[in-house]
Amino acid sequence: MKVTVIISIYSWVVFYSMLNAHEGIRHKEETKKIRNETLSRMNQLYKKEIKAIFQKKCFDCHSGQTKFPWYFKLPVVRQWMEKDIKEGLKHLDLSNDFPFGGHGTPIEDLEAIRKTVREKTMPPLRYMLTHRHSSLTDQEEKAILEWIATSLNLILREESAH
Repeated sequence: MKVTVIISIYSWVVFYSMLNAHEGIRHKEETKKIRNETLSRMNQLYKKEIKAIFQKKCFDCHSGQTKFPWYFKLPVVRQWMEKDIKEGLKHLDLSNDFPFGGHGTPIEDLEAIRKTVREKTMPPLRYMLTHRHSSLTDQEEKAILEWIATSLNLILREESAH
């Protein structure tokens, strides 16, 4: 009975989260040309200041480095988690540093991450229920938002120089 109730609650949470994931963000097909030097600087800052945060808080669903919990072995849970990870990687793959993989451009990724951090839409509720410390701290949010602002400023400076 207890397992049935847990699975029912989890099913409802998964369904609700799927409806609200990314709040309909659509990525553009066009890409902006960013110089390799600028991307390299953005990546250096990412690796120095942000990557550790993302490894701790985001890599389970947005990289090929997922740490699976014991309940991953349960058939229904395994299917849900595999689907979530596949969807997460499609949107944003953090496996290979910046620029990230996925279907967005570097600028779109930065803007989507900024929106997600500000609106606290990640991680999804269903993930937080089983991972107590998965939400970003205020300090982590501030660091990510500062990195994004710095990165976007690097792009703006590059564009204004040409």
